[in-house]
Formats: sequence, structure tokens, C-alpha cells
Amino acid sequence: MADVKSNTPKVPGYLPDLFSILEKWSPRLAGKLALRLFLKPIRFKTPQREKEALENARVFNISVEKYKVAIYEWGEGPVIWVFHGWSGRATQLYEITKQLVRNGYKVYGIDAPGHGKSTGNDSSVLLYESALQELNRLNGPPLAYIGHSLGGAVGFLAYKNGIKIKKLVSIGAPAISDAIIMEALQKVGAGKITLINLNKAFLKKFGEPFENFTVLNWIKNPPDVPVLIVHDKDDRDAPFHHAETLAAALPDAEFYVTTGLGHNRILRDNEVIKKVINFITEKPKHE
Repeated sequence: MADVKSNTPKVPGYLPDLFSILEKWSPRLAGKLALRLFLKPIRFKTPQREKEALENARVFNISVEKYKVAIYEWGEGPVIWVFHGWSGRATQLYEITKQLVRNGYKVYGIDAPGHGKSTGNDSSVLLYESALQELNRLNGPPLAYIGHSLGGAVGFLAYKNGIKIKKLVSIGAPAISDAIIMEALQKVGAGKITLINLNKAFLKKFGEPFENFTVLNWIKNPPDVPVLIVHDKDDRDAPFHHAETLAAALPDAEFYVTTGLGHNRILRDNEVIKKVINFITEKPKHE
């Protein structure tokens, strides 16, 4: 089996030392810095394999708060939305998108605020969902929603908040609030003191604790539509226990497990794509 690497960018070498100093002398500032890093995505260069997606897309912008959000449109037919994860972009899901178009669907891909071709340097779960709400206001709901990583999680929030999605696909989504924060802090070398103060800073900024902004809170009333959960056992960016917890909370969901693909390569795997397409095209059993 090929080595599965994390897709998380390398942390600047000074950050662990900086957090160590701040945790000792200014824990509150450590929390503020952690929140700033937590809400600041990295805009990666689009690889050559995704250039075809850009060339074939019809692109338009929608306004979401102070941001111009890029929307990519491919194909014609019933509408599917695809949404990327943190520090990602819509074209990452292009292999899935191509197959959807070949099967007679129109696909809208969204670049979240602070990502891809959209404006801004910051982002959040709320901004992700605001982009979906605005697209829904302008064009109506999709037949199905396919989200990767944070994009997979946000689909459940959009459904909870009234977007009439008929099928939900979540690929490699994080679900457990404490684990999400601790995994992020470990990557920058921060500890429990920063965790406490990050939670305080988050509460001050958003008016609610972080756990209110995670999937397990959004699915207390499970979606009344078909759900497909896809996750790789070797995912190092959203470890597999997130998927196990999500699947346990949604016992009626279909749970498709892969190995050896990691967090991003799963989006280009032929068997995964086939599974997603079959799920989208299959008629609900109650019809």
C-alpha cells in the first residue's frame, strides 16, 4: 500500500516556541493567535490536473457579506452542488464533477470565502454556509449535495437551516468538536492552556461555543433524506474516528469505507466516484 501523507501544510518552525512562551506569559493572547490561525485558510496553487476544470467551467460571482464568492457551473440537467474542504477549492472535486456531467447533471462548484478564486483572507463554517444560503436564494436548492472535509460537514448545517437538499454525500468530514480543535492545536505545537483560551476567544467572537458549530450538533434531528458517508481509514487530516462517530449518529446512512487513499486522493478514486454516482442516480426506495 502506498504511503498516505497528510495534506496539512508544514507548520512554521517558530510557532511551537511562540505558543510555549505565550502559554506561560500571556495565555489570553495564545488563544487569540490560535483563533486567528484557525480561521485563516491557506490558498494553495491549483495543480495542473485541475486546469481542465477551470477551462470547462462557466464562472460567476455571488455576494456573501463582504466577499465575492466564485461559483463554477458545468453541464446541464438536475443540479448538484459540490463543496470543498478547508484550504481547498471547488476544482478538487472535478473528477466527480466530470462523471456527474456525463450522467446528465448540472454541477455548481463553490469556492468558499477566503478560498480558490473567491475574495478574502479568512473564513469559517458560518461563511461556508452563508455561501450555500445565497446560492440557494438565487438558484434554488440542489437535487444533491456532495461535500469534502469541512464542506461535507457544512452540508448538514445547510439542510438543518432549511435548504431542501434531497441527498447528502459527506466525504472525509470531521465531526467531533474536541478532536477537531485538539488536532488543529497539535499541528501548531499548542497545548491545553491555549485550548482553554481558544474556546474563550471563539465564544467571544461568535457568541456560541465551538461544539455548536459541528456536525454532531447539527444532526440531533437526523436528516430525513438519504445520506452517504465516505471516509478512508488512513485519513490523517480527518482521522477515521470522526466517520465512525458520524455513522453511529446516523444509523440509516450508508457508510462506505476505503483504505490507503488518505484525505484528498479519495476524491479521485474510481471506485469512490462510482459509489457516489450510483448513490446520486439511484431512486429513493420510497418513490
